[in-house]
Amino acid sequence: MLQSLVRCEIGKENQILPYSDAIILGSDPQFYNAFLVELNKFHHHFPGISLAYCEPVSGKSQLLDIIRFCLQRGTVPVVVGLPHRELEELSNYFSEVFILTNKISGPANNLVRHYLGFQRHLSPIEDIHAMEQHSLDSTSLGLLTQDLLQMEPVLRNAQSVHMDFNVCKSSILPSWPGCQPTGLLPEELIQLVRYAAHSPRLKMLSFENNSVAELSGDKSPAILLAECVWYFFEGLWMGSYQVDAADEHMYVNLRDFEEVLEFAYSSKTDKWWVRIKTSEELAYLPCTENDYLHCSSGSLPSKLQTRLFEGQALT
Repeated sequence: MLQSLVRCEIGKENQILPYSDAIILGSDPQFYNAFLVELNKFHHHFPGISLAYCEPVSGKSQLLDIIRFCLQRGTVPVVVGLPHRELEELSNYFSEVFILTNKISGPANNLVRHYLGFQRHLSPIEDIHAMEQHSLDSTSLGLLTQDLLQMEPVLRNAQSVHMDFNVCKSSILPSWPGCQPTGLLPEELIQLVRYAAHSPRLKMLSFENNSVAELSGDKSPAILLAECVWYFFEGLWMGSYQVDAADEHMYVNLRDFEEVLEFAYSSKTDKWWVRIKTSEELAYLPCTENDYLHCSSGSLPSKLQTRLFEGQALT
Protein backbone atom coordinates (compact mmCIF):
# COMPACT_ATOMS: atom_id res chain seq x y z
CA MET A 1 0.00 0.00 0.00
CA LEU A 2 1.15 3.55 -0.73
CA GLN A 3 1.34 4.50 2.94
CA SER A 4 4.10 7.04 2.34
CA LEU A 5 1.48 9.76 1.75
CA VAL A 6 1.29 12.03 4.77
CA ARG A 7 -1.83 14.06 5.44
CA CYS A 8 -1.22 17.81 5.55
CA GLU A 9 -3.61 20.16 7.32
CA ILE A 10 -3.61 23.64 5.87
CA GLY A 11 -3.15 26.43 8.40
CA LYS A 12 -1.63 24.29 11.14
CA GLU A 13 1.64 25.46 12.67
CA ASN A 14 3.20 22.03 12.21
CA GLN A 15 1.97 21.56 8.66
CA ILE A 16 4.13 19.32 6.49
CA LEU A 17 3.49 21.27 3.30
CA PRO A 18 6.77 23.27 3.16
CA TYR A 19 8.89 20.16 3.68
CA SER A 20 7.38 17.81 1.09
CA ASP A 21 8.97 17.01 -2.26
CA ALA A 22 5.47 16.77 -3.75
CA ILE A 23 1.95 17.27 -2.45
CA ILE A 24 -1.42 16.27 -3.91
CA LEU A 25 -4.10 18.98 -3.94
CA GLY A 26 -7.73 19.01 -5.05
CA SER A 27 -10.98 20.90 -4.60
CA ASP A 28 -13.70 18.47 -5.75
CA PRO A 29 -14.29 15.95 -2.94
CA GLN A 30 -16.01 13.24 -5.00
CA PHE A 31 -13.42 12.76 -7.72
CA TYR A 32 -10.45 13.69 -5.52
CA ASN A 33 -11.31 11.17 -2.82
CA ALA A 34 -12.03 8.45 -5.38
CA PHE A 35 -8.58 9.08 -6.86
CA LEU A 36 -6.90 8.90 -3.42
CA VAL A 37 -8.63 5.58 -2.73
CA GLU A 38 -7.20 4.14 -5.95
CA LEU A 39 -3.72 5.61 -5.36
CA ASN A 40 -3.54 4.06 -1.92
CA LYS A 41 -4.10 0.61 -3.41
CA PHE A 42 -0.64 0.79 -4.98
CA HIS A 43 2.61 -0.18 -3.32
CA HIS A 44 5.19 2.25 -1.98
CA HIS A 45 8.45 2.17 -3.98
CA PHE A 46 9.82 5.60 -3.10
CA PRO A 47 12.00 5.66 0.01
CA GLY A 48 13.87 8.91 0.50
CA ILE A 49 11.31 11.39 -0.84
CA SER A 50 8.53 13.08 1.12
CA LEU A 51 5.02 12.83 -0.33
CA ALA A 52 1.91 14.46 1.14
CA TYR A 53 -1.72 15.21 0.40
CA CYS A 54 -4.30 17.70 1.61
CA GLU A 55 -7.98 17.21 2.25
CA PRO A 56 -10.10 18.82 -0.50
CA VAL A 57 -9.88 22.59 -0.28
CA SER A 58 -12.86 24.88 -0.73
CA GLY A 59 -12.95 26.96 -3.85
CA LYS A 60 -10.63 28.09 -6.61
CA SER A 61 -9.15 30.99 -4.66
CA GLN A 62 -7.90 28.84 -1.77
CA LEU A 63 -6.58 26.20 -4.16
CA LEU A 64 -4.56 28.79 -6.08
CA ASP A 65 -3.21 30.27 -2.83
CA ILE A 66 -1.98 26.86 -1.69
CA ILE A 67 -0.39 26.20 -5.10
CA ARG A 68 1.48 29.50 -4.87
CA PHE A 69 2.61 28.56 -1.36
CA CYS A 70 4.01 25.29 -2.69
CA LEU A 71 5.75 26.93 -5.62
CA GLN A 72 7.43 29.49 -3.38
CA ARG A 73 8.95 26.71 -1.28
CA GLY A 74 9.99 24.31 -4.02
CA THR A 75 7.32 21.70 -3.34
CA VAL A 76 5.84 20.24 -6.56
CA PRO A 77 2.03 20.46 -6.39
CA VAL A 78 0.14 17.64 -8.09
CA VAL A 79 -3.22 19.33 -8.63
CA VAL A 80 -6.44 17.44 -9.34
CA GLY A 81 -9.31 19.42 -10.77
CA LEU A 82 -7.60 22.57 -12.05
CA PRO A 83 -9.09 23.89 -15.32
CA HIS A 84 -6.29 24.90 -17.66
CA ARG A 85 -7.76 28.39 -18.01
CA GLU A 86 -6.70 28.95 -14.39
CA LEU A 87 -3.04 28.34 -15.26
CA GLU A 88 -2.77 31.94 -16.42
CA GLU A 89 -3.05 33.06 -12.78
CA LEU A 90 0.16 31.17 -11.98
CA SER A 91 2.23 32.62 -14.80
CA ASN A 92 4.48 34.47 -12.35
CA TYR A 93 5.96 31.10 -11.41
CA PHE A 94 6.44 29.63 -14.89
CA SER A 95 6.43 31.06 -18.38
CA GLU A 96 5.16 28.03 -20.31
CA VAL A 97 2.99 24.96 -19.86
CA PHE A 98 2.60 21.71 -21.77
CA ILE A 99 -1.10 20.83 -22.11
CA LEU A 100 -2.10 17.28 -23.04
CA THR A 101 -5.48 17.72 -24.70
CA ASN A 102 -7.26 16.90 -27.94
CA LYS A 103 -8.46 20.47 -28.50
CA ILE A 104 -6.66 23.82 -28.63
CA SER A 105 -8.30 26.49 -26.51
CA GLY A 106 -6.89 29.55 -28.24
CA PRO A 107 -3.98 31.89 -27.42
CA ALA A 108 -3.10 32.93 -23.89
CA ASN A 109 -1.86 36.30 -22.65
CA ASN A 110 1.21 35.66 -20.50
CA LEU A 111 1.71 31.92 -20.69
CA VAL A 112 3.17 30.05 -23.68
CA ARG A 113 1.04 26.95 -24.19
CA HIS A 114 2.41 23.88 -25.91
CA TYR A 115 -0.40 21.52 -26.93
CA LEU A 116 0.37 17.80 -27.09
CA GLY A 117 -2.05 15.33 -28.69
CA PHE A 118 -4.39 17.89 -30.23
CA GLN A 119 -6.56 16.81 -33.17
CA ARG A 120 -6.80 19.25 -36.03
CA HIS A 121 -10.46 18.60 -36.83
CA LEU A 122 -11.46 19.71 -33.30
CA SER A 123 -9.84 23.17 -33.42
CA PRO A 124 -10.47 26.26 -35.56
CA ILE A 125 -7.75 26.87 -38.12
CA GLU A 126 -7.19 30.34 -36.65
CA ASP A 127 -6.29 28.82 -33.27
CA ILE A 128 -3.92 26.35 -34.94
CA HIS A 129 -2.15 29.15 -36.81
CA ALA A 130 -1.87 31.23 -33.64
CA MET A 131 -0.46 28.25 -31.76
CA GLU A 132 2.15 27.63 -34.46
CA GLN A 133 3.33 31.23 -34.14
CA HIS A 134 4.06 30.89 -30.42
CA SER A 135 4.84 27.23 -29.81
CA LEU A 136 7.57 25.20 -31.43
CA ASP A 137 6.84 22.13 -29.32
CA SER A 138 3.10 21.70 -29.88
CA THR A 139 2.55 18.30 -31.48
CA SER A 140 -0.59 16.82 -33.02
CA LEU A 141 -1.85 13.38 -32.02
CA GLY A 142 -0.58 11.74 -35.22
CA LEU A 143 2.95 13.08 -34.88
CA LEU A 144 2.97 12.40 -31.15
CA THR A 145 2.05 8.73 -31.43
CA GLN A 146 4.27 8.22 -34.47
CA ASP A 147 7.33 8.68 -32.28
CA LEU A 148 6.59 9.22 -28.61
CA LEU A 149 10.29 9.26 -27.77
CA GLN A 150 10.66 12.62 -29.56
CA MET A 151 8.95 14.22 -26.57
CA GLU A 152 11.46 12.95 -24.02
CA PRO A 153 14.04 15.77 -24.40
CA VAL A 154 11.24 18.34 -24.70
CA LEU A 155 9.48 17.32 -21.48
CA ARG A 156 12.85 16.86 -19.79
CA ASN A 157 12.97 20.66 -19.80
CA ALA A 158 9.33 21.33 -18.85
CA GLN A 159 8.30 23.82 -16.19
CA SER A 160 4.64 22.80 -15.89
CA VAL A 161 2.47 20.03 -17.34
CA HIS A 162 -1.34 19.98 -17.43
CA MET A 163 -3.51 17.11 -18.61
CA ASP A 164 -7.11 16.91 -19.76
CA PHE A 165 -8.38 13.33 -19.97
CA ASN A 166 -10.03 14.11 -23.32
CA VAL A 167 -6.59 13.39 -24.80
CA CYS A 168 -7.36 9.66 -24.28
CA LYS A 169 -9.36 7.36 -26.54
CA SER A 170 -13.07 7.21 -25.76
CA SER A 171 -12.78 3.42 -25.49
CA ILE A 172 -10.45 3.96 -22.52
CA LEU A 173 -12.63 6.54 -20.73
CA PRO A 174 -16.19 6.14 -22.07
CA SER A 175 -17.70 8.41 -19.40
CA TRP A 176 -15.34 11.31 -20.04
CA PRO A 177 -16.94 14.09 -22.14
CA GLY A 178 -14.89 15.20 -25.12
CA CYS A 179 -12.94 11.99 -25.69
CA GLN A 180 -12.77 10.83 -29.30
CA PRO A 181 -12.28 7.36 -30.85
CA THR A 182 -8.78 8.59 -31.63
CA GLY A 183 -6.52 9.49 -28.74
CA LEU A 184 -3.71 8.35 -26.48
CA LEU A 185 -3.48 4.96 -24.83
CA PRO A 186 -2.91 4.86 -21.05
CA GLU A 187 0.66 3.63 -21.52
CA GLU A 188 1.44 6.58 -23.80
CA LEU A 189 -0.10 9.08 -21.41
CA ILE A 190 1.80 7.66 -18.43
CA GLN A 191 5.06 7.72 -20.37
CA LEU A 192 4.65 11.43 -21.17
CA VAL A 193 3.99 12.22 -17.50
CA ARG A 194 7.04 10.16 -16.55
CA TYR A 195 9.23 12.13 -18.99
CA ALA A 196 8.22 15.37 -17.25
CA ALA A 197 9.02 13.97 -13.81
CA HIS A 198 12.72 13.96 -14.73
CA SER A 199 12.82 17.68 -15.58
CA PRO A 200 15.02 19.66 -13.16
CA ARG A 201 12.85 22.70 -13.99
CA LEU A 202 9.47 21.11 -13.27
CA LYS A 203 7.32 23.09 -10.84
CA MET A 204 3.80 21.68 -11.20
CA LEU A 205 1.74 18.80 -12.57
CA SER A 206 -2.01 19.32 -12.88
CA PHE A 207 -5.06 17.41 -14.11
CA GLU A 208 -8.50 18.55 -15.16
CA ASN A 209 -11.51 16.61 -13.85
CA ASN A 210 -15.15 16.65 -14.95
CA SER A 211 -18.26 16.36 -12.78
CA VAL A 212 -20.21 14.52 -15.49
CA ALA A 213 -17.69 11.68 -15.45
CA GLU A 214 -17.78 11.58 -11.64
CA LEU A 215 -21.54 11.22 -11.47
CA SER A 216 -21.55 8.28 -13.88
CA GLY A 217 -20.00 5.96 -11.30
CA ASP A 218 -17.19 5.06 -13.71
CA LYS A 219 -13.98 4.44 -11.76
CA SER A 220 -11.67 4.32 -14.79
CA PRO A 221 -10.73 8.07 -14.73
CA ALA A 222 -9.75 7.85 -11.04
CA ILE A 223 -7.76 4.65 -11.65
CA LEU A 224 -5.93 6.12 -14.66
CA LEU A 225 -5.15 9.30 -12.73
CA ALA A 226 -3.78 7.24 -9.83
CA GLU A 227 -1.53 5.32 -12.21
CA CYS A 228 -0.25 8.56 -13.77
CA VAL A 229 0.56 10.02 -10.35
CA TRP A 230 2.23 6.81 -9.13
CA TYR A 231 4.61 6.79 -12.11
CA PHE A 232 5.18 10.50 -11.69
CA PHE A 233 6.26 9.86 -8.10
CA GLU A 234 8.55 7.11 -9.34
CA GLY A 235 10.15 9.57 -11.76
CA LEU A 236 10.65 12.12 -8.96
CA TRP A 237 12.18 9.42 -6.78
CA MET A 238 14.63 8.41 -9.53
CA GLY A 239 15.68 12.06 -9.85
CA SER A 240 16.06 14.68 -12.55
CA TYR A 241 18.37 14.35 -15.53
CA GLN A 242 20.93 17.13 -15.35
CA VAL A 243 23.82 18.01 -17.61
CA ASP A 244 26.16 18.01 -14.62
CA ALA A 245 26.10 14.22 -14.86
CA ALA A 246 27.57 14.28 -18.39
CA ASP A 247 30.91 12.49 -18.66
CA GLU A 248 31.50 12.88 -22.42
CA HIS A 249 31.67 16.02 -24.57
CA MET A 250 31.76 16.10 -28.37
CA TYR A 251 32.20 19.10 -30.67
CA VAL A 252 30.59 19.33 -34.10
CA ASN A 253 31.32 21.77 -36.92
CA LEU A 254 28.20 22.39 -38.99
CA ARG A 255 28.08 22.94 -42.69
CA ASP A 256 27.09 26.55 -43.53
CA PHE A 257 27.36 27.62 -39.87
CA GLU A 258 30.25 29.37 -38.20
CA GLU A 259 29.23 28.21 -34.73
CA VAL A 260 30.48 25.00 -33.18
CA LEU A 261 28.02 22.78 -31.32
CA GLU A 262 29.00 21.13 -28.06
CA PHE A 263 27.16 17.90 -27.22
CA ALA A 264 27.23 16.47 -23.71
CA TYR A 265 26.38 12.85 -22.94
CA SER A 266 25.82 11.03 -19.65
CA SER A 267 26.63 7.33 -19.82
CA LYS A 268 24.90 6.91 -16.45
CA THR A 269 21.51 8.20 -17.59
CA ASP A 270 21.96 7.72 -21.37
CA LYS A 271 20.84 11.34 -21.97
CA TRP A 272 22.12 14.02 -24.34
CA TRP A 273 22.35 17.83 -24.26
CA VAL A 274 23.61 20.42 -26.74
CA ARG A 275 24.60 24.07 -26.81
CA ILE A 276 26.37 26.54 -29.08
CA LYS A 277 29.98 26.74 -27.98
CA THR A 278 30.47 30.47 -27.36
CA SER A 279 32.41 32.66 -25.02
CA GLU A 280 29.27 33.23 -22.95
CA GLU A 281 28.86 29.49 -22.37
CA LEU A 282 25.14 29.30 -23.12
CA ALA A 283 22.88 26.90 -21.26
CA TYR A 284 22.58 23.34 -22.51
CA LEU A 285 19.40 22.18 -24.21
CA PRO A 286 18.16 18.58 -23.86
CA CYS A 287 18.38 16.66 -27.12
CA THR A 288 18.61 13.11 -28.47
CA GLU A 289 21.34 10.87 -29.82
CA ASN A 290 19.71 11.21 -33.25
CA ASP A 291 20.25 14.99 -33.03
CA TYR A 292 23.94 14.36 -32.44
CA LEU A 293 24.15 11.85 -35.32
CA HIS A 294 22.41 14.22 -37.73
CA CYS A 295 24.67 17.11 -36.78
CA SER A 296 27.75 14.90 -37.06
CA SER A 297 26.78 14.21 -40.65
CA GLY A 298 26.44 17.94 -41.29
CA SER A 299 22.63 18.09 -41.15
CA LEU A 300 21.03 20.26 -38.45
CA PRO A 301 17.43 19.21 -37.58
CA SER A 302 15.03 22.10 -38.14
CA LYS A 303 13.58 22.16 -34.60
CA LEU A 304 17.02 22.07 -33.06
CA GLN A 305 18.12 24.89 -35.33
CA THR A 306 15.19 27.02 -34.21
CA ARG A 307 15.89 26.43 -30.53
CA LEU A 308 19.60 27.06 -30.82
CA PHE A 309 19.71 29.96 -33.24
CA GLU A 310 16.38 31.72 -32.76
CA GLY A 311 16.31 32.09 -29.01
CA GLN A 312 14.27 29.02 -28.11
CA ALA A 313 16.91 27.48 -25.85
CA LEU A 314 15.87 28.12 -22.26
CA THR A 315 18.48 29.31 -19.82
